[in-house]
Amino acid sequence: MKQLSLLLGVGLLFAGAFPVSAQQSEGGAMPRPVEHAELGLLEAVGQYSHRIVLALPGETSADRKAYQSYETNEETLVEGMGSIMQVNDELSEDVDHVVVVTYVDRGEHFLAKRINFAADDVIRETHGTIQDLNRDDRTMVVKNADGTERMDLGSGAGAVIDGNRGLLSISDLRVGQQVTVEYGTDGIAYLVRVE
Repeated sequence: MKQLSLLLGVGLLFAGAFPVSAQQSEGGAMPRPVEHAELGLLEAVGQYSHRIVLALPGETSADRKAYQSYETNEETLVEGMGSIMQVNDELSEDVDHVVVVTYVDRGEHFLAKRINFAADDVIRETHGTIQDLNRDDRTMVVKNADGTERMDLGSGAGAVIDGNRGLLSISDLRVGQQVTVEYGTDGIAYLVRVE
């Protein structure tokens, strides 16, 4: 009994030494990690290392900006397939396809949450201002230096929309916003970055 009371006393002593953060004490839960997204060419799928590697796009395939590695776990979902742990072998066969990876920054690494395949492996990029937006039809027109581009934001999950503070929805888009859009030759937007 003395050991139990001694352990409780030491536990209480240490509990006061490490204050609980204000966010944790108010709601009782830690804040949800901020998710972001990146589009790139799926280069490698580690069957045993639980990692995927993306080649981030440059102007041409020979001019790739960089490579980015993402950790995966049993909660990483592959669009239309399920958990990455269940489909790792199948996913290994899909290298050299364009994907959008939704991830959280864990400090020492990025953790992939979702992997969505692009229907088109030829990706274009445009930068401009949203000139028109139709949320019902899920389309927008972006005015850029060359004129205008009409984009389809896709059905279902549709385009991933990323802002400075994390992922957004189509309802967060506004006419007049500056955006960078990565889209296929068919006009379907895969990643919209709001600036």
